[in-house]
Amino acid sequence: MKPLGVVGMATFDPMAGFVLWREQRAAARDRARTTRELYPNEAKSAPMCPGEKELGELALAVRYAVGAYGTAASMVGDASFGDKLKSLKLNARGGSMSGDQYEKMHAQATEACAKSCGIDVGDVVDAEWRGTEFSPSSFVAVDSRKKRVILSIRGTWEIHDALTDVSSASVKFLNGWAHGGIVVSAWQVVKRMLPAAAAAMAERAGFEFMVTGHSLGGGVAACVTMLMHSADRDLESLVMRDLKGVDESTREDVLRRMAACRCVCIASPSVTSMNLSEAASDYVTCVVAGADVIPRVCHASVRRLLRRLNHAAPSHAMLRAVSAALGGRDRPANPTNRRVDDDDDGDDDDDDASTPANRNSDADDAPKPCAHEDARGARSVTSSPSKTRGEDERKCQDSWGDVEGVDGLELRDHSASDFMVQPGRVIHLEHVRSNAPTATYKHPTAFTDILLDPYMMLDHIPGNYQAAVRTIHDRVKSGGSAWVKHDPVDDDSGDENDEEAANVFVHAEDVRSSAKRGWRSVRDFLGMDEDSDDSDSSSATSAADDNDAHEKPTHASTASFSPSSSDSDVPDYYGDAARAPRRRRRRPRDVPKPSTAVRDDDDDANDENNPFAKAWNWLNRRARE
Repeated sequence: MKPLGVVGMATFDPMAGFVLWREQRAAARDRARTTRELYPNEAKSAPMCPGEKELGELALAVRYAVGAYGTAASMVGDASFGDKLKSLKLNARGGSMSGDQYEKMHAQATEACAKSCGIDVGDVVDAEWRGTEFSPSSFVAVDSRKKRVILSIRGTWEIHDALTDVSSASVKFLNGWAHGGIVVSAWQVVKRMLPAAAAAMAERAGFEFMVTGHSLGGGVAACVTMLMHSADRDLESLVMRDLKGVDESTREDVLRRMAACRCVCIASPSVTSMNLSEAASDYVTCVVAGADVIPRVCHASVRRLLRRLNHAAPSHAMLRAVSAALGGRDRPANPTNRRVDDDDDGDDDDDDASTPANRNSDADDAPKPCAHEDARGARSVTSSPSKTRGEDERKCQDSWGDVEGVDGLELRDHSASDFMVQPGRVIHLEHVRSNAPTATYKHPTAFTDILLDPYMMLDHIPGNYQAAVRTIHDRVKSGGSAWVKHDPVDDDSGDENDEEAANVFVHAEDVRSSAKRGWRSVRDFLGMDEDSDDSDSSSATSAADDNDAHEKPTHASTASFSPSSSDSDVPDYYGDAARAPRRRRRRPRDVPKPSTAVRDDDDDANDENNPFAKAWNWLNRRARE
């Protein structure tokens, strides 16, 4: 926001989020409607869905990912209300623990973890329930029924976990880029838990190794799995550290099985670059539920969201005018790195394309300038000597001008250092708040934009994942499919049906009928009918011609109070009568004006289609009587 100056304050407009949410919903409806119209056969066909084996693996991984929360497992998982209360009481004790208190807490967390995972307490081989900065809590357990040795990593739960989350600068990882804080955490977990997992694998021949985690733990699990598949010598030494008393063949077998480990990430943030995600698609699976915002979060997506909020804010135009009035003095200047295509008036980079006449002329005053082109192709001027960013370190949409609109899709650099996606293949759980959730495969780039939704944080709760996966797995086991067709009105995106225009028309007809009934009630209360209306007009005309405001007009001596049941004389406020131009009666020049202000001669009072004029005439006639 700093390069924007005053205009950047529009990002914090309270109405910006609501306006952007409306725009995103409208864009989603347009895309769904266009897809149905252009690809009708594709819309009817079932998408690619996971099978029973994949769903069984998901159910197992979700259960152990919830168990990584220790004493809070029942509180965040799909447990009963009584178990949630017990978990809440256990977690109500805050502060640091040492000595006997820590041992008691460790035993309680291990017991809660085993109960959540459905295993015995003795099956928890090793656990670290007190995490630190860049070292989240984790545990290693053995599932004898599934023949798995599982390493589960906890998600964000304490302050130090949040510090790991915000350390989102991209760092070099293997052959691509990854989240800096999560990469450091992955190395810490490997050094702490991998020897215990290798020892458990050595004692159980034929068991497979699985890594899982929720939220932050899911991202760390993905990086740990990629390290295991990279054949790193440091990892091999860690595996062999506690296997000194084991024969060579067993050690090689353990190393081979651990190098072939699989990973299931639950609600993992976008932590790897596109090339790493494609390379890990064979052994890493990510699960995203509904409108969960965490899988869509990375450094670049947050930057795009802030820019879109700024552009959608109602105060954007006003602050932009203030910035123009200040002549750009509100925007910080950087004389050592000024763009040639910046405007002199201080407007945003996303305005109209700058012309050579509007380019900054102060760049010629820089000492020993050196011109080059950046990733967007725009010329920059830097003072010599200059340190230019390497081609492999370029940012995705680094400048404000890279985001031109709000509804459209921007051109993105998938190989940029900060363009992060979900690692591996992605399974999207949709309709998680209905009785029939679905599971379909999606491309990792489908979760690179932050969508504003009322359930964007509620869908991140591990219990929602656990309930949805269990429901889909049970349906598939009974012979059903992981995908169930839902009506468009039930979609999570809030897609509206095509009868909206018809509903608006019906509503207008209802308003018209209500107006007619209201006018008939007024007419019945005043005792007005067609005969009295005619007498009103004749008496008003005679009073004007005689120029006597006090003369008693001719009228029927006894008014008829039997109102007509027909509504044909009621004006149509919403039809042609309302849109037609009103005809005003002109007074003949030879007729003088009345001496007193009589409303009977008023143009509005003589309008046949004005019910208030009719009522006024009737009241005047009664008053003169």
